[in-house]
Amino acid sequence: IDSNADRNDRQQRVFKACIEKVFNMDVSEIIQLISDLIPLINTNLSMADILNLMNAALASDLDQIAYFRTPNTPYEMKRVDMHRGLIVKDMQKEIDGIHSFLYD
Repeated sequence: IDSNADRNDRQQRVFKACIEKVFNMDVSEIIQLISDLIPLINTNLSMADILNLMNAALASDLDQIAYFRTPNTPYEMKRVDMHRGLIVKDMQKEIDGIHSFLYD
């Protein structure tokens, strides 16, 4: 993988393709998809909660989906054994950026 940004771009394209596929399903296909996926996911959301979220998503404009990349502030790469990690310089700014994206 060339970079984190390239990987994120690929993941965004996959996610958008999945959403587009769901947008083209009828309600019974969506319910079946959710029923198939629920056993694979650990969540405290009920089936009713998930169906409500799907209903809201399907009523939205696919072209208006927004995303926020992090880190959005200066960071450095650290290597521990075979793993690499990002260490942000100002975690509070990262938290504030995410909070602003979600709630403002």
